Amino acid sequence: MHVLLVEDEHAIRSALTRGLATPGITVDGAATLAEARAKAAMRHPDALVTDLKLPDGLGLDLAQELGVPFVQMTGYGTFDDAVRAIRLGCVDFFIKPVSLRDLRRALEHIAGR
Repeated sequence: MHVLLVEDEHAIRSALTRGLATPGITVDGAATLAEARAKAAMRHPDALVTDLKLPDGLGLDLAQELGVPFVQMTGYGTFDDAVRAIRLGCVDFFIKPVSLRDLRRALEHIAGR
């Protein structure tokens, strides 16, 4: 399974990219929607893990564009954001800080679909 991880904070993106990569799961990190779109055009992901608010837009918009199962993370989410994510098919919605264990569990759920 190939995962696209979109997180604008370098330290978090780096840690999650390394921590989520396991045998059978490759992870490609991006800091912005533009970078994520470029990477998705080169290799379409099987799943998306994205921050809600990014420097150039919302991770939910990318999730809707890609049409793949996704996990949403945010430090600034509202109830309306969570509802929109669920309506778009969000597998899990996390408030930061997110545990690596919980993200792995969400990705395992996606892989088992």
